[in-house]
Amino acid sequence: MVRLKPARAMARRGGSTQLPVLILMTDRVRIPVIAAGGIVDARGACAALALGAHAAQIGTAFLACEESGTTAEH
Repeated sequence: MVRLKPARAMARRGGSTQLPVLILMTDRVRIPVIAAGGIVDARGACAALALGAHAAQIGTAFLACEESGTTAEH
């Protein structure tokens, strides 16, 4: 499998996502692709799956959850 993630964390800064690159990647490889970076909600995850990703990884969105164990500085 391959994980596709932008060079910078775009979701926190309101930037664009990797979705255009995801289309190219899923068309060209024959292994599972995991979309990561810029996905902050169910709509983004659904879009990644609709564009051919086998999974979507969401990270930053969970920092605010009590269960994450992050400090107040985060």
